[in-house]
Amino acid sequence: MSVKPTYEELERYGRQADITIENLEQKLAESQREFRAADATIENMQMQLNAEREAKLALAAENAEPVGYIDAEYAELLRSGHIESCSVYAEAGEGCIALYAAAAGKG
Repeated sequence: MSVKPTYEELERYGRQADITIENLEQKLAESQREFRAADATIENMQMQLNAEREAKLALAAENAEPVGYIDAEYAELLRSGHIESCSVYAEAGEGCIALYAAAAGKG
């Protein structure tokens, strides 16, 4: 035979359940704030990394010098992956484009 809880016991259990639910809601809200803060930190770090990459690329482009020349049609075939290599010329000719490499030791 089971004993039924009294009205006072039920009220106490209800208050305890309310406190537990409130505590869980507070923990959830705190976790959500921490998550948003971490997400913002990650986004800031990604923006910094992108800015650094852009700065390095800009510096490399500033210091770049031609290392050879290839026919413009072959350049397009290289970009598209239809060919893997082609001849590089030491001097510019008609229909050629310059190949660049970042200069070592500059900047």
